Amino acid sequence: MSPFSVPIERQSVTPAWLSPAMTPVWEAFAADPMIGVWAVSHDLRVTYADEVAAMLTVGGSPEDVIGVSIPEKAPAPVVDRLSRILEQARLTRRPMVGQAVWLGRRVRSTFSYIEDAEQTLIATRPAPVQSTLPERHEVDEAEYAHLGELARLTTRELEVLGYIGRGLSLRETAREIGRSVHTIRRFRERIGAKLGLRDRCELVSLVRDTGIRPEDAYLRRVVLEN
Repeated sequence: MSPFSVPIERQSVTPAWLSPAMTPVWEAFAADPMIGVWAVSHDLRVTYADEVAAMLTVGGSPEDVIGVSIPEKAPAPVVDRLSRILEQARLTRRPMVGQAVWLGRRVRSTFSYIEDAEQTLIATRPAPVQSTLPERHEVDEAEYAHLGELARLTTRELEVLGYIGRGLSLRETAREIGRSVHTIRRFRERIGAKLGLRDRCELVSLVRDTGIRPEDAYLRRVVLEN
């Protein structure tokens, strides 16, 4: 499930259009192996993507991403939200932060508008499962989810998975969703069978890796066009 199950060797170089003022920012992002760096133009066409960004956004390589028109591939809720965030970054000239469940894991992106190039530089990384630190920026939470392999789970199964990942027992999970312990046990068995995971420890590990929360089960499910 994790895009980092195999080490990713970053080959991409600094974009030629990047202004000298933004180069240190790009280098700071690129130095972190967990951060993917990509960029989009005003018409939502991807102009740049490194290996990590490509893995996090489409599960592929930069060649699969660069040049893609997002409105032609993504559903309306994704396009509308991205357009709104990019416009806010352009108008305010300050970074915008967004989180979404994408390809079956929670990711966080920082959007920085580059005036000289009329493009937006985006740094995307797996989001922490839970953070007690105060937010430095207002976070735009997506109301949709691209579940990837987790899409094979029903809404209730995904909710139960989220509670299992929080470390709740069968009894505690049953209390949270108003079902019997026997029913929750059956849910857990079906989840494991669908995802090819053998026991509770593997389910907990999956949730901690993906950052999935119980409430994510009720987000609108979206898919990309082929």
